Amino acid sequence: MIFINFILLIFLLFNKVKCENEVTVEVTAMAFIGIEEMYGELLDEFNKYSKENGLNIKAHLTLFTNDNSTVLLNGYESMIETLLKKKSKKFDIYFYDVIYTDRIGSYFIDLNEWMVKDYLDLFDEDVLHQISYKKDRLVGVPFSLDCEVLYSNMELLNKYNKRIPKTWDELIDTSKYIREEEKKINHTDFILYNGLFPDNEIGSCSIYEFIHSFRKSKDSPFPGIESQEAID
Repeated sequence: MIFINFILLIFLLFNKVKCENEVTVEVTAMAFIGIEEMYGELLDEFNKYSKENGLNIKAHLTLFTNDNSTVLLNGYESMIETLLKKKSKKFDIYFYDVIYTDRIGSYFIDLNEWMVKDYLDLFDEDVLHQISYKKDRLVGVPFSLDCEVLYSNMELLNKYNKRIPKTWDELIDTSKYIREEEKKINHTDFILYNGLFPDNEIGSCSIYEFIHSFRKSKDSPFPGIESQEAID
């Protein structure tokens, strides 16, 4: 999930503040292949709104991608943290991954003091309280949600008359069964489960998602890292 600390931009947008001289708001984000356009589209819409309403505010985006930078994955958030520690004025608005809220959230202002209630009411209250707060301070709001899916090899499932697993236990049992059956025909060149656990930010996200899947019910909050659900 990508978060934004709106320090200035949304405050200006929803409170219709006008500046006598044009102000440039510096925005930074990191994007993987395929999602670069959404950041540009957001800022284009704001700049269009600003011009049409005479706000004299222009948003400028610095976007880090695979094509123009090596500052990706863990390096991007480290760069943000370094800038914030130095109280750098290079950027006014930061897009960042929710898994780093605890790490860098203390450097941001409390958006409850800046954002109008009608805007905050547009968001799911449970989502905001679970992942948008650093202690009792609202340090970001959702910009996009990532939805990951588990693909199943239907050819193998159908071959052994197995359904798509609905639980981790069922996935383990089904995988073991198919593995043993395929061994009988000397077919061992396949992966039973790829959980997407590389040694970077993506792997961290996968771990959090894995832990989240063990919450007591679908309406339960995210289990803490030291919770019994995570330990089990």
